[in-house]
Amino acid sequence: MPDYSRDPLPSRIEQRIDTHLAVSRRIREKAAPAGPVPFITISRQYGCEAMELAEHLARELAVVERLSEGSWQVYSRRIVEDISTELQLSKRLVEALDARVRSDLEEFFETLMGHAPPDIEVLRHLVHTVRALALHGRCILVGRGAAMLSAGLAGGIHVRLIAPEPWRLTRLVSRFGWDESKARSFVRGEEDNRRNFFQKYLGQDVNNPEHYDLIINAARMNREEQVESVIALFRKRFIHA
Repeated sequence: MPDYSRDPLPSRIEQRIDTHLAVSRRIREKAAPAGPVPFITISRQYGCEAMELAEHLARELAVVERLSEGSWQVYSRRIVEDISTELQLSKRLVEALDARVRSDLEEFFETLMGHAPPDIEVLRHLVHTVRALALHGRCILVGRGAAMLSAGLAGGIHVRLIAPEPWRLTRLVSRFGWDESKARSFVRGEEDNRRNFFQKYLGQDVNNPEHYDLIINAARMNREEQVESVIALFRKRFIHA
């Protein structure tokens, strides 16, 4: 079960949600959307840096769409988990959607019931949080199965960062000062944890390439090339100039 006894969310997270909802509302009021509302998910193998890519993308996407800075919000795995266990904030996200979309949230959840473990409420709140954020659009969701939890939503671009294990080990050794043995233990332990999570809650394999639109080898593409690749796909799908 979620731990509802934790301290309240930091105010900056609530501010991020408030900004996200305000931008979503303002764009809806300005003009009816010509197509699906865009959002991006980023999955990664442990040792690939996803947050730096997400922050770069958020800034570039605002420029591409000619929106103000901060119009695209980034949600890390930890923030998504925190929101999903903060019932009032999670409820506010869902209630800001129209009635039909709220119904669709529950319908999607019901399709996962066949894979659900006994602690079903963990999955329910996570599903509602991820899909509500995605449905409001203009957000980048990093980790925690966002690609699979937002499956079927037309506006998604789903990115997967991969790299050979030796490259990831070298990065971890350099970043944290670990020896190679400790880095290898962390990489394999994290990959086991993630694989078990997705299998337990979703009955899915996170490594299945069919979940993603774009798979980027971080060992072969620098950050600029990674950003350009995602932006190119975004322009193709969503910019109709």
